[in-house]
Amino acid sequence: MWQPVGKVSVTDKKIISCDVRWRKGRTLEPDWKVEHGYVVEVNGMPSVRTKLEVFPPADFVAHSFADYMILGMVMTALPAVNAVPTVCEAAPGILTYANGPLPLPRGWVRQ
Repeated sequence: MWQPVGKVSVTDKKIISCDVRWRKGRTLEPDWKVEHGYVVEVNGMPSVRTKLEVFPPADFVAHSFADYMILGMVMTALPAVNAVPTVCEAAPGILTYANGPLPLPRGWVRQ
């Protein structure tokens, strides 16, 4: 499933977009390339493409596949946890990626 989850536009030109691509199963027609981690592309002069991969920290100890599933659970929870301030500030009603602001790293960068 692919869906745009947010964008910032100036006039009709898209400036920033955040897209999510999930795939369930091994086959899909037509086939979609799904990369693990986060791919960041900046189109301009020059253009830049980088991939952020997710892997356990050096001190992570796992004894089973279930232990590794913890990493996926944390990654799955991050968007919801980061959305808490936005949801609390929103007007009553349904708030989705499509009608809410892009997630921002507020509180993560110290000045």
